[in-house]
Amino acid sequence: MRYLRLLVIFALILWSYFLVKNDPPISINTHSFIQEDLRNIIKIAIQDALPDAKEISFKRMNTENISENVVRANFIYGFTSLSELGNHRIEIEGQATLNRYQTTDFGDNWSLDKIQLGDETLEFQEPIIIEVEL
Repeated sequence: MRYLRLLVIFALILWSYFLVKNDPPISINTHSFIQEDLRNIIKIAIQDALPDAKEISFKRMNTENISENVVRANFIYGFTSLSELGNHRIEIEGQATLNRYQTTDFGDNWSLDKIQLGDETLEFQEPIIIEVEL
């Protein structure tokens, strides 16, 4: 009985080692590049659409693997806008889907195909390419 317990413990240790040792399908570095570029893309879009928008900030930005070739980004951003009543803060929750576009020797390219902001979905005719350096 003692040897059986020892074998079970050893098997659990090996299983947990291999679970932690396996590389994720999409690296943390890739997620970081995607998050940074997505922030910049959204900031530029806000500044183009609303020139009076100020204090653009992100409350949350995270990405998750959907599959080996698909990443979903969830975010909440906000900005201050001037209206007839004065300055007011607007916060919007959104979600973006990125697909692996092309892999090169220098890194991965991801295409931003659509962004969902609340009830509105923006789909791009020409995908926006995010280049991730390795």
